[in-house]
Amino acid sequence: MKHDLPMHSQTWQSAPRMRPVTIFRKRRLLGVLLVLAVVYLFIKYLPTDVPSVAHRTDSRTGRSQGRPFALDLAPKQNSGNTASEALGANQLYDGPVKFYHLAGSLRPHLYKEADSQENVLFMLYDLRSAASLTGLACEMAVYNSMNVHMGLLTPSDVSIEEIMAVTGVTVDGCPIFWHDARPDYNSRSSLDRQAVVVKAAIRHMHATLKPSVVVIDQQQASNIRFTKALQDKLNSLWTPLTILPNDALTSISWITSLDGKGLALMNQNQIDTIIQPYKESAGSLIRLLESIKSAHYAGLPLPRITVELPHTVDPFALHYIENFRWPQDSPISESKLILRRRIDDSKLSPTLATLRTLESFYPPTTPNSHVLILSPDVELSPSYLQYLYFLTLTYKYGSAGKRITGSLMGISLDLPSYRLDNQTPFLASNQPQPQSQPLLLHQTPSSTATLYFGDHWVELQNYISLRLRHDPDLTQTINNSPESKISPNHPAWLKPAQELMRARNTYILYPSFATTPGKKLLTIHTESTQAPEEFWKDPNPRSQSQSQSQPSTSDTTKNHNIPPPPHDDSNSDSTILTATADDTHNPDAPNANMDHEPAQSSIPQSLQTLLGLKDHETLPTDTELPLFSATGHLTDRDTSRAGAAAYGDRVSLELGGCRSLEKRNEMMIGQLEYLFC
Repeated sequence: MKHDLPMHSQTWQSAPRMRPVTIFRKRRLLGVLLVLAVVYLFIKYLPTDVPSVAHRTDSRTGRSQGRPFALDLAPKQNSGNTASEALGANQLYDGPVKFYHLAGSLRPHLYKEADSQENVLFMLYDLRSAASLTGLACEMAVYNSMNVHMGLLTPSDVSIEEIMAVTGVTVDGCPIFWHDARPDYNSRSSLDRQAVVVKAAIRHMHATLKPSVVVIDQQQASNIRFTKALQDKLNSLWTPLTILPNDALTSISWITSLDGKGLALMNQNQIDTIIQPYKESAGSLIRLLESIKSAHYAGLPLPRITVELPHTVDPFALHYIENFRWPQDSPISESKLILRRRIDDSKLSPTLATLRTLESFYPPTTPNSHVLILSPDVELSPSYLQYLYFLTLTYKYGSAGKRITGSLMGISLDLPSYRLDNQTPFLASNQPQPQSQPLLLHQTPSSTATLYFGDHWVELQNYISLRLRHDPDLTQTINNSPESKISPNHPAWLKPAQELMRARNTYILYPSFATTPGKKLLTIHTESTQAPEEFWKDPNPRSQSQSQSQPSTSDTTKNHNIPPPPHDDSNSDSTILTATADDTHNPDAPNANMDHEPAQSSIPQSLQTLLGLKDHETLPTDTELPLFSATGHLTDRDTSRAGAAAYGDRVSLELGGCRSLEKRNEMMIGQLEYLFC
């Protein structure tokens, strides 16, 4: 018998068919709510510091594409604002920092494809520097391969267009990128807020541009608050700050040809000068120090001067040094003059003389500290330091010398006429002379006036240390090697320096333009020349030996003994003090070198003229420089490397204590220790 199901049972069975519709409606409702929440959050947190389309700026000039708006923008006034936002006429603002212009000029560089061009960032904070700094940046942008940017941070509300009009630059003639990094309430910002503005602006620009260096001038650097804020932020970003002279475009115009790498290390480059004066000869030392004091430094870091006095000091020289101030008019507490005096009056041996010279300097910071070795016979030109800086920043640090950076040992201010034996011409007579290039590379050291880079000076010290283990007196030489012969007119340390240069394939950069009359970086005076003390026959002789520019024909060269000249009673100390530059070129003087003229009259107006460069012409790259071996013959880099390897083998066998080449440590290949066993 069938029983009808109750009505509530039928209703219960049909319920599951309606459930999917209910779930679908709930999901749709949740989706709508989620969309509304996203829209609400987007509207609530919409950025307010991005200018409208009418206020966007041109990517290069920073000029507004629409109607420009005032920099001194106030925060929006609404009920939630504090009373501090309603500023009075003379009230300073110390609130949050907002950059209304900066994003527009940085955005085009944010998505720019990476290229080989470096970015250099100039910062303009003081309008008094606008003309000089803008002119320098324009020159660098026009005649250099770098991208040059100008960041505007001045508290004044003057526009970029007004700055360009006052400085006389145009968009077409000055292809630099302008970035207006001034915030709201610019002219009414407190001092603390200005420091925050500097740091924040640098952070934004660095994140986008990745500049190799940030540049200001000395005028702006005198503002301690600005400089400290800028330096603190750059230190945290590991970005160098370079401070240029106020008149850099005229005083050191060569700076416009530097790349970012060289420009970044300009203020970090430190030079120490070593002078070892003669005994009983005040005139040569005074003449040299006077030429250093009167040189043109143009805001470059001044070199430290170390004078290593002999045991017996000339009283006139001592009196002069006691009154010598370096830098000029500086207090004694800030003096960069270092005096050392020998205690032992006994004659130095060649080994002790070598150690004394090499131990006289150690670089505080190896990559950036260098030593300038000066003979007392020289008188420097006013441009000597600018020349050394220009070539160091170009070939040691810059991209123009990237192939020789590791093999460039130093820079000479003079081009010798003869090699270290004082008999063989410096450049072989049967070789083509390098007339087309102002500079040349030569595998021969010099002690007349040569800058040795700190890393190679340390390597020379290490070489001597290893050499002493097998030859305590440094008397051994490479057999049948005429290049090992050193004249007694040269200091003994040049012999191991020559060995190291040949074995390690390193070179000195010499000025080939020095053969042209009127183009010399120094004058060599020979009337009071003395031979190095280690080669004296008598403990206190003075030598009539000739300088590097004159060949030695005396038989005493062979036994390293140079006889003293006859005593001249007329050469008194008072005569030395009253002698003039003209007196050094007496045609009747037996050792007068007529090839050298006074340095003051032989220097052109600029280094570009000295180097024979036309307007905005750059120095030759390292591959364009002629290369000469230790024998004075023109060679190429492959031949030079092969010759260095062969010479290194001879050093190992004859000087390095190796019985066979197999005894060398293969783990040291490429290092100095590989030459020794």
